[in-house]
Amino acid sequence: MQKDYQSIISIDSSFGRFPFKSFIEARLIVSSRVFGIVIDQRKTDALVPVADMLNHRLPKQTSWFYCDHSRGFVVQSLKDIPPGSEIFDSYGHKCNSRFLLNYGFVLPDNMHN
Repeated sequence: MQKDYQSIISIDSSFGRFPFKSFIEARLIVSSRVFGIVIDQRKTDALVPVADMLNHRLPKQTSWFYCDHSRGFVVQSLKDIPPGSEIFDSYGHKCNSRFLLNYGFVLPDNMHN
């Protein structure tokens, strides 16, 4: 991250007004909330407010994608979800070190450790 920070400063020295610690915090916030999507057949990343608040649960309860036709991000249920219930996403089958690194949480008794 230090190398990325210095790279940015070498392109725009005014970025140096942001302390390295602030850069790390901002980068980690973004990396833990970003969605990899495809728009017009091009892979890109997007921040999706509200969708990034879905908690993890297996088995998968939803799927998500970007819809080119409606030009929007879609979260689709894969089964009936009772009204008033929390809606969960699945962050995949990962060990706790990956969950902690990428999403900032760990699971008790994670079978993938």
